[in-house]
Formats: sequence, structure tokens, C-alpha cells
Amino acid sequence: MKTKTVVIAALILMIGVVQVKASELGPSLTISHQDGSSVFRVNYRGLQKGNVKMTIKDNLGRVLVTESIKGVKAFSLPVNLGGVDAGVYDVEIDNGKDKQIQTLNYSNQVPTTYTHVTALGDNRYLLSVAHSGTEKINVRIVDDAGSPVFEQTQWIEGNFARVYNLKNSVGSLSFEVTDASGRSLITE
Repeated sequence: MKTKTVVIAALILMIGVVQVKASELGPSLTISHQDGSSVFRVNYRGLQKGNVKMTIKDNLGRVLVTESIKGVKAFSLPVNLGGVDAGVYDVEIDNGKDKQIQTLNYSNQVPTTYTHVTALGDNRYLLSVAHSGTEKINVRIVDDAGSPVFEQTQWIEGNFARVYNLKNSVGSLSFEVTDASGRSLITE
């Protein structure tokens, strides 16, 4: 009987420890990023509505960005670091009660994208694209007069290949492949 009472008391204690209320955990801060992009998404979720201040500082403590958001419980803000050097930055969120800091390692290196077009004969062409990460490319095929024969925006993740059957096209064709920023990847 005594053992049974001790076991029941231990179970009640364990259940009490497991049932930690969300209010005891505090607000949350996450930062998401897509490879090759200079835009980061800062996500904050508090416990109650209030005024929140977001500050981004470099490794020397200099303030790069300050944003005040009033009367919110949660927010998601895009932050573009395209104009700053690669390095380590601190993202600080202060809601007046709690202060959270997350370190952000920013590299302004865009992953290299390799593209190649192979003529397969009979006006069929193989476009091959190799890229680490996810990227949006624009494929534009024009005839020798400069008129578009084909145009498409394509999201790629890693390697991508497609055969284009342009048997109804006359004359020489040119492939123009650009990334989302307009950087030319290939013109053949």
C-alpha cells in the first residue's frame, strides 16, 4: 500500500512537471532564410499583445536596423541585408518584459548556378541547370529576329533539366536564362 502511494505521488509530480504552461515558456523568436537570398524573415510570437522593438546590430554593436511594432502579439518581418557586409549580426527583440537575442551568420555569397544548352538535333534542345539550393530562373527562347518563341519562369531546387522541342521554329534560336535578380546565367 505504501509503495502504491509513493508511485501515485511520483506520477502526480511528473504530470505536474510535464504540464508546463505556455505562459511559463516565454516568447519565441525564429529567423528563417532561403539559400542565396539576402532577405531573412524574423518571426516573433509573444504571450500577450504589446509593443515590441526589433534591433539588429553588427559584431561591433553598431545598430543597423531598428523597428518598433506596436500592439502586437506576433509578427513576421522581412529584413534585407543585401547592403551590408558578410558577418555575424545580433537580432534583438525587446517587448518591455523579456529580451531575446539570436545570432545571425550572414554570407552575401550567392550560390553559383551553372547552365548549359545542348542541341539534340531536329530543333530539340536540352537545357541543364545545376544550383545548390532553391532559385527562380527565367527561361526565354527567341528566334533570330528577336521574337520570343518560348518564355517561362521556373523554380528549381538543385539540378534541373528540360528538353525543349522547337520543331515549329524557323532560323537560329537563342536561349536567355536569368535568375530572379536579372543576372544573366546563359545566352546561347
